[in-house]
Formats: sequence, structure tokens, C-alpha cells
Amino acid sequence: MFPSWMYSGHKNYIESPDGNIKLYVIPSPAKSSPYEFIYSVTAFGKPVLNQSSLRLSSPHLNFENLHLTGVEKNMHNGNWTDNSGPKKDIPDNYNEATIF
Repeated sequence: MFPSWMYSGHKNYIESPDGNIKLYVIPSPAKSSPYEFIYSVTAFGKPVLNQSSLRLSSPHLNFENLHLTGVEKNMHNGNWTDNSGPKKDIPDNYNEATIF
């Protein structure tokens, strides 16, 4: 289920491999904050992290004309070896997104 404030006709989130945890990211709807993004996290369809803002700032970069141009999503399914723990093969499965 999309939180209503996030819905724009397409998926603005990345989810865990099992689909139970979702991280939503959208540009701020406030015209006064063009270099700000809004994000939230849900788990099993319930809010875990309410709407929060992420503001980009730098003394060397100008973010005034920043806009979201795309999202590239990738999935990783693998294992890594723990030589010191009781379990040797540790699952390393995740989804990732690069926001342009």
C-alpha cells in the first residue's frame, strides 16, 4: 500500500527482497525547498519511520535547480563467509537504488 502522500502513479520506493520493508523517496512538494527530498519507511504495511526530510547542502555546489530524473534499481543475492562465527555462510541479499 502506498502512503497517499507518496503516490504519483509509479513506484517511488525500494523494497526488501521479501517485499515487507519499503523505503519511499520523493522530491519535496514545497516550492521553497527544491533541494529537499521526503522519505519514509514502512514494514509489513505499517509506518516505521514517518515522513522525514533530507536536505542537500554544500558550500561548493548549487542545488537550486535539482530535480529527480530517474531511479536505477538493482538486486543482489549472494553470501559471504564468516570464519569466526558459528554460522559460516551468511546470506547477503538486498535491493539497492541509485537516484538521479
